[in-house]
Amino acid sequence: MAEPTREELVALAKERTQPSVSIYMPTDIKGTGTGKNPVRFKTLIGKARRALENGGADARRAEEILSPAASRVGERPFWQQMGHGLGVLLSPSMSRWVRLPYRVPEFAYVGDRFHLVPLLPLIAEGSFYLLALSLDGVMLYRGDRFGLTEVKADLPGPMEEALGEVAEERQLQFHTGTPPATGRRAAVFHGHGDPYDDSERKKDIARYFRLVDQAVHPHVPPSKFLTLAGGDYLLPMYREVTRHPRLADKGIHGNPFTLTPAELHAQALPLVRPHLDRDRAQAHEKFASLSGTGKAITELGEALAAAHHGRVETLFVPWGVHAWGKRTPDDQVPSVHNQPEPGDEDLINSLALETLLTGGAVYTVDPNEIPGAGTIAAVLRY
Repeated sequence: MAEPTREELVALAKERTQPSVSIYMPTDIKGTGTGKNPVRFKTLIGKARRALENGGADARRAEEILSPAASRVGERPFWQQMGHGLGVLLSPSMSRWVRLPYRVPEFAYVGDRFHLVPLLPLIAEGSFYLLALSLDGVMLYRGDRFGLTEVKADLPGPMEEALGEVAEERQLQFHTGTPPATGRRAAVFHGHGDPYDDSERKKDIARYFRLVDQAVHPHVPPSKFLTLAGGDYLLPMYREVTRHPRLADKGIHGNPFTLTPAELHAQALPLVRPHLDRDRAQAHEKFASLSGTGKAITELGEALAAAHHGRVETLFVPWGVHAWGKRTPDDQVPSVHNQPEPGDEDLINSLALETLLTGGAVYTVDPNEIPGAGTIAAVLRY
């Protein structure tokens, strides 16, 4: 259920297997709505089965391909670990499950390649990560403009447990105070501010944060921004040890474990929004500056031909919109249908995948945010 990296999505985009099944659905994560998840999923499996059979697969073949999905319908623990959306990719040789931190349109697709547009926000600059820090444990979230979702990761527990007996003895000594003969006053650490100037204690915290950073590192892609939340003295200490190359300039100060995810998100979003918006805003500006030069286009057929030859540098595609049609061998303008017909593919998905495969950036945006007011918008390399 882990989120795919860009490299993994590129590998999936290269897959050409007939048939390839893609199923997407929004999922409820709280309350009575969670019981609807397996019902909705079962309905989508039925749609995929009919599409497989309409495409020439016999009933037994369709059942074989869909069996990994069908077996999950009755797995209650599986449905209790949902995000806001679910993506499922199936072929005769593989199955891939993705828990999504955002809602997706309900959709079942069968073709000779996977439908990956709903997964592309995972690798765009529209998401970030938040690490909540304390010496009693840490928590990692993935965030976007809509909210935070906890990342299920094997993170260190309290510092004393993570470092073992040495740090535990030092913590006990600090709580009980120092002997009166030393002339130093006793103290109690409550977790706010810099509790004392103890070089050994600070070394322990640095060691602990290195363990945290090591555990967090595989879950936060280097292209994503990471923001921190924690006590005033903890944030600079973590900054000193982390290997992550893209830390947000500012963090959330205070105990993050007294805040709900919604409250953390409300404080984090203003800190990371400039980072999230920067690349997309620059892409918009570049499209506008190239308008009328032939390097900024809005016609689907023209963009498909350009992508086929590796010319698309940046692509904007509309969220939740499909363009059903057939490609022509000579890259002429394809015919587009409102509803899929036998042999059709989603041309918007094909355009996005070919752009991805040739190193282009793909942004999924609301249809009314497409530059140039077209169905799609593309900036060409040449």
